[in-house]
Amino acid sequence: MLIRLLLCAMLSLCTLMSSMEMYNERVRQAKIARELAETVGRIRAMLRFEAPDVYDICQRCFNSSGLIDAKDFKRIKSGDFPKLWKNACEGLNADSISKGLFSSVSDTLGSFDLDTQSERLKMTEDALLKHADELKEQTCKSKKLYTALGILSGLGISILII
Repeated sequence: MLIRLLLCAMLSLCTLMSSMEMYNERVRQAKIARELAETVGRIRAMLRFEAPDVYDICQRCFNSSGLIDAKDFKRIKSGDFPKLWKNACEGLNADSISKGLFSSVSDTLGSFDLDTQSERLKMTEDALLKHADELKEQTCKSKKLYTALGILSGLGISILII
């Protein structure tokens, strides 16, 4: 009987940990969206104050200590920039909305005059920040739900076992 109770407690703990992992993944997605927005902000600042070419931007605008794996972006040194940028965006570990917004940067860079590029990048940055805030808000609202469902599902399975 003691082994069954111990097994049930472990099962409840495992389901709780699993639900908390889902919660942590949502928090991470919000942080990635915010980091993508900050990267767009750095791109905009570089365009405004340094006016480098798009390939130089790929080498210098990504924060090396962040959640974004920028190696695919840093490999962009020549060629069809929009296509290479969009391919690099596919490798991002972000949700589809964040990927789509960040991918749209390639349609802006090098395609318009400086003011238009800056305006469009600002709109993309704002959209990413808004999306990050929405993700964070949804995640905060659902934390109790994830915790409760994790514990209750573990207890429900434990009752079925007993």
